[in-house]
Amino acid sequence: MNHYLLPENTDTKINHFRYGNDSLEYMLREMHKMGASPENLKASVFGGSSMFQEKVSFYNVGGRNISLAKDFLTNKGISIRTTDTGGNLGRKIIFDTNTGIISNYYLTGKR
Repeated sequence: MNHYLLPENTDTKINHFRYGNDSLEYMLREMHKMGASPENLKASVFGGSSMFQEKVSFYNVGGRNISLAKDFLTNKGISIRTTDTGGNLGRKIIFDTNTGIISNYYLTGKR
């Protein structure tokens, strides 16, 4: 499971796990070390919402995060089995590693 906040990192001196381009590559590399092959992997993509209602979303971070995930998986030959992306509500994702079952809950409470 990978939860990154921003799509791309170009600075080599910061926390790489906040950025999709770095964290996805790292995760796939570590899975490969454990014997996984991209053609045998299946992915689910969640998130990318625009939780902060702004009239103009100049940066469109959520949309860029979604595009990065889908492009990365496609380019690596990893099939996408489920997606639930976009919108304006956050999500809580629970992944049961014993069964492979993913539960997806929308967050509706105010902060």
